[in-house]
Amino acid sequence: MSPSLGRAAGRGAVITLGTQGVRLVVQVIGLAVLGRLLAPHDYGLVAIVTVLVSAGEVFRDFGLSAAAIQAKTLSRGQRDNLFWINTGIGLVLALLLCALSPVLAHVYRDDRLTLIAVVMSGIFVLNGISTQYRAGLARSLQFGRLSGAELLGQVTGVAVAVTVAALGGGYWALAAQWISAQSLALVLVFAWSRWRPGRIDRTASVRPFLNFGSALLGSTLLNNAVNYTSPLALGLAGNPVTVGLYNRAQQLVTMPLVQIQAPTTRVALPILSRVQDDPKQFTRMLLRGQLALLTLIGLVFAVLFAQAPAAVRVLLGPQWGDVVPLFRILLLAGFMQAATYAASWVFQARGLTGSQLRYSLATRPLFVVAICIGAAFGPTWTAAAYAGSLLAGWPLSLWWLRRLGGVPTGRMARNGLQGALLATTAGAASWGATHVVTLPPVLDLVVGGLAVALTAAIAFALVPSYRREVGAVKKTLSRRKSRKSSDAGSGTGAVPAPRSGHTARRGRATRAVARRLLIRAWYSSGVPTALDRSTIRRTHRRAVRSAALAGTHDGRRHLVVAAPGAGNIGDQALLEAVLEGSDLPVLLATSGATPTLLAPLAERVELLDVPHLVYGTGTAHRASVRRFGQALARASHVSLIGADVMDGRYSLPASVRRASTVTAAARAGVDTRVVGFSWSERPRTAARRELRRAARAGVRLLVRDPVSAERLAADGVSPVIPVADVVFSARTRDDAAADRYAPEGARTALVNASGLIAKRADLLGDYEVVVRDLLARGLRVVLLPHVLRTGSDDLTACEALAERFSPDEVTVVRELLTPAQVRGLAARATLVVTGRMHLAVMASMSAVPAVTLATQGKVEGLMRLLGTPELELAPRSGFSAHVPDLVDRVLPDDSPTREALQRNLEMVTGLSRRNLAGLRVDTVLDTADA
Repeated sequence: MSPSLGRAAGRGAVITLGTQGVRLVVQVIGLAVLGRLLAPHDYGLVAIVTVLVSAGEVFRDFGLSAAAIQAKTLSRGQRDNLFWINTGIGLVLALLLCALSPVLAHVYRDDRLTLIAVVMSGIFVLNGISTQYRAGLARSLQFGRLSGAELLGQVTGVAVAVTVAALGGGYWALAAQWISAQSLALVLVFAWSRWRPGRIDRTASVRPFLNFGSALLGSTLLNNAVNYTSPLALGLAGNPVTVGLYNRAQQLVTMPLVQIQAPTTRVALPILSRVQDDPKQFTRMLLRGQLALLTLIGLVFAVLFAQAPAAVRVLLGPQWGDVVPLFRILLLAGFMQAATYAASWVFQARGLTGSQLRYSLATRPLFVVAICIGAAFGPTWTAAAYAGSLLAGWPLSLWWLRRLGGVPTGRMARNGLQGALLATTAGAASWGATHVVTLPPVLDLVVGGLAVALTAAIAFALVPSYRREVGAVKKTLSRRKSRKSSDAGSGTGAVPAPRSGHTARRGRATRAVARRLLIRAWYSSGVPTALDRSTIRRTHRRAVRSAALAGTHDGRRHLVVAAPGAGNIGDQALLEAVLEGSDLPVLLATSGATPTLLAPLAERVELLDVPHLVYGTGTAHRASVRRFGQALARASHVSLIGADVMDGRYSLPASVRRASTVTAAARAGVDTRVVGFSWSERPRTAARRELRRAARAGVRLLVRDPVSAERLAADGVSPVIPVADVVFSARTRDDAAADRYAPEGARTALVNASGLIAKRADLLGDYEVVVRDLLARGLRVVLLPHVLRTGSDDLTACEALAERFSPDEVTVVRELLTPAQVRGLAARATLVVTGRMHLAVMASMSAVPAVTLATQGKVEGLMRLLGTPELELAPRSGFSAHVPDLVDRVLPDDSPTREALQRNLEMVTGLSRRNLAGLRVDTVLDTADA
């Protein structure tokens, strides 16, 4: 298994299990509140319809979601066809349930079931539409979005249900809970997915998916028939009250079971599908997933079994005492059901759904018969028959897998027995801890839970096999490579200096994961940006009133919020281009070191001391926000240099703060723009939301390439204004560096080894191959660093490359040049090879081809704009194999690439100047006079 896939598994497990923990809390709250507002017959009525809906949902899915996730390849046409199949099945099932609703009411002798069934039939349509959206998010390992949609849907469903129940709606509260939860989940997965279904594609065959799905459909339906049979048989043999009691006991079991099983399966299935051809990795991931699942479920069920009376009293209320014996029996059944999940993973991940169907056909009918016999004797015997069926099913599933071969059934059995032994021991400890003295129900649960936790800690410490396997699970979940921090040293993704010791590394990784998740959740909530906007609004209003009273109001300054800046030629070039294009007095807000400006520009620049506006925290950040609000009162224009820091990929807090700042400026009535920026294919959700808010507030979003414009449109951010990178409009040029490093008449190639790329992949060997090829062509090679600062230093990478050559073969520029000097040097060059986009921009300004390693998805749009897509290369090992042919194509003076650059340069320069429209004194005066 690749390291990236391992990190995806760990990241997916952390995100989904964390979200499921929150969902469990929400579900417990809803269960406790509704249990006190509704009666058993309310639950019984809806449970009868719910069973039919759940059975229909298996048909509606038709196994196609698992088929889409499991498939090694999935074309757009196939995905479109799967969408329409799922949607069509959902619509047919909805109509069928509506048609059969009177029959259902007649069979169960209750006319209320007719309308309940009609209302809940809408679930088929909602979930039919959302099936492939959910499958797509799981397939692309976007577990955070998928879990977030389900969480928000559940919160909404519980809130709606409690409201309806409190208003006296009775059983309609439960129906409303289902419909509202699925409706919001559909809206969210639709909004968070970039894919939109097209028409049915008759050339894209989905027969393999249907074959996979039909077999999975049969086995899933047979497996779930055991669950469906119990309430239906009880309803026929008894009444809605009996069904309601059984339903509440079953709900108490399935609530923690599903909250643990669903995310585990969601992560395990796509990961196991990807490593199905690697037996060693498949076995390792399978056993670790099974052990994690059984350990967690076993410990939770141990508390609930030992403290069943207290759990029922707390979660449902004192009127539900008859649920306790059913609850305990079904807890045993739930653990056995969890033990069989790993077998289902094997069947589905390896595409063995046909064998899974045959296994289900051989066993499930016998289980259904046993449950029907038990239903004739009451709910307790029904629960016992259900538990006994699942107990028999676990060893049968292992025996069946053993016949197939290649599955570690012996170790799977040991994992199951190990989990059962731990759960039994922990349950006994929990029971003993609370039966010494009489405690209130809540304290029974707390003390019993602490006893289980202590038992588990002792087991993990004393049993070597358990300690080794659980430690491996924890290591997999916590070993997530930190995201690249902002080039300015933003705190959300920075990797701490390594410390010796395995324990220290593991603890550091765990803390980093937790910290990033908390920071992301905090900024995704929208609270910090709302506070910033409120602060800016208040301080701006006070500053305007104070200036008006003093008669000193002067609102004709250009307030510029610069990119991080220090040590980065690209950020410096962006700032200088903005200042060159405007002759207004400038208030320059910087968050890094003070930039060094050319004398003509520096004369009209006043520095605004807001070092913590974007990257700070606490009181320092709030002070910078207040100073910005005060400075806003002096501004007629605000320009924020967007670059590639708006989409949250470098630093989510910095991106949402930038967007929030310009939103506040626009709402204050100041002409505000985000100057030439690019947009990632996978932006952070919070960053996208804040940019949408900025657009609605009237901020001019100036997008520097067509690919970013398309992505923004797909993300619902509008309007946007297409431009080119603002650096194309710069006019200054200094030939001093060119005279030193690239004398007139010398055929020179500039090569930039990017420190940013070097942090992700070791491409030094490829760079060496490229340089030797250039030298063989008679070119003078100059190694040019573009960024000189801690964290992504190009000079270190360039010097490491230079060590592979003699001093007379390559020249290293060991100083940070000014943008004007880089433009002069690039104009003197014959060819450029670079890992930094703005070096490519400044070379293209002189129609010099720049072979560019693409990062952050921003180079693709630049090259499309210039009409030279062939110059973009992916920064991965082996890229040097493509360079010689590319150099052959672009090196001649009359090459099509050079002609395209010369042909498009005037158009690109014109687009670049649109960034600065309206920022000259005469324009501002004309506007003010008008």
